[in-house]
Amino acid sequence: MSKKKNEQGTPQEQAPDLTPYIDVIRQRFMPAKIPSDATHRFSTSEVRQAITSLNPGINVSDAHTFDAMIAAGFRFEAVHGSQSLIFQWLLVEK
Repeated sequence: MSKKKNEQGTPQEQAPDLTPYIDVIRQRFMPAKIPSDATHRFSTSEVRQAITSLNPGINVSDAHTFDAMIAAGFRFEAVHGSQSLIFQWLLVEK
């Protein structure tokens, strides 16, 4: 994976191409328009772990996963009723 420099001049890893993985997610799920429409809720870490279980050689971070999910039109919300602040992606199974 190549590195580019950020604004401060320090090396920064480029995000891997997550398009094939996001495409597979979009084949089964679509973004929920409102939270009550969600049939499935996943954390960013769960999505990343699914990608790395399929391709153990990929170097993907939660930040890369977050950016790919946002770019694909998915949204997230804080879990209701939890004692801490936990975010989950809202998906609707097709």
